[in-house]
Amino acid sequence: MPIHTIFDSSSVLAWSRESVHSRYIALGTKDSDSFSDGGTLSLYDLDFCLGSPSAVCSVPTSSRFASLAWSPIGLLAGGMLSGEVSIYSPTKLRSNDPNPLLSTISKHTAPVPCLHFNPNQGSHHLLASCSHDASCYVISLERPDSPSVFTPAPPSNPPPTAPVLQCAWNSKVAHILASANGQG
Repeated sequence: MPIHTIFDSSSVLAWSRESVHSRYIALGTKDSDSFSDGGTLSLYDLDFCLGSPSAVCSVPTSSRFASLAWSPIGLLAGGMLSGEVSIYSPTKLRSNDPNPLLSTISKHTAPVPCLHFNPNQGSHHLLASCSHDASCYVISLERPDSPSVFTPAPPSNPPPTAPVLQCAWNSKVAHILASANGQG
């Protein structure tokens, strides 16, 4: 398969999981040539019938991105280098609303390299976030403007101290979440 488009930026990427908007991708600035801590969230329309991809919008962010995830229920979550999790409205981004940020969750104290929306029907509003501070949280986005944050059940062993690098929901059993760190 030939390469159709190359985006010349150091960014994290998320494909739209909304069936009616499946041709969109979001890019969040990962690295920057400037000394600013801020980044950019950009939305692109990949309707190749119209030619090359077109930028729909680009908005500044207070931090750069470590991860990006798009939910099937139409939310875009950014795991930031600052430790925050930012929730955006792709609908507001597509309509160039000047304030697409719905909420910010400030529970982590280090970069958030992994975000994962629950893939199970009826649980799409649950977002897992994991951080270099060795923490994991489950964020309920039933009310995206006022999210609820939960700590998963504590392990019977001492909690991990290594950065959590990945997390994933079980695709068959909605309440099972796995995470992995660099220590195994």
